[in-house]
Amino acid sequence: ELLGRNRPLIMGVDPGLSGALAVIDRDKDLIVDLIDMPTFEKPSRARKQGFLSYLDVHKLSSLVDMYAPYTSLAVIEEPGAMPDQGLSSTFRFGRVCGQIHGVLAGHGIAVVPIGPAVWKCAMGLSSDKFQSQVLATKYYPGFKELWELKKHNDRAEAVLLAQYGLKHLSGLVEFSGS
Repeated sequence: ELLGRNRPLIMGVDPGLSGALAVIDRDKDLIVDLIDMPTFEKPSRARKQGFLSYLDVHKLSSLVDMYAPYTSLAVIEEPGAMPDQGLSSTFRFGRVCGQIHGVLAGHGIAVVPIGPAVWKCAMGLSSDKFQSQVLATKYYPGFKELWELKKHNDRAEAVLLAQYGLKHLSGLVEFSGS
């Protein structure tokens, strides 16, 4: 049996502690769910705010579990190291990306990592994060309140990563409507 048969959902993942996971139904072209990355805090004297945030892998896993049997593909942004980030920040971000990838793969979901320059260019976007919110609203005007705030840009990008999967990666799987 082909991977995507009877699996009409696609996930888009903007990774990171402030990231999001979008679940899109290909057949109905609607947003099924939009999940902010679940996190928890641990006290730390190493930070001014007095804590460090961590990805709640167990909560993410239980959220993904609801959709995994119906998901044919997850498109996750695969960013590189940022020049202004320190080694500790880069390591922590890389760990979060790996944890998200592992949760998805552990649920049997095909994961396609894609660089930001690749998917944003294909979708006609620049590095201006506001453009992502505008484009997500163009695709899903009824959901615009989910990413209206500047701090919710990651939600818009997760939705657009799923759209990228629909537009450019559909050949990798056979969807239920195919």
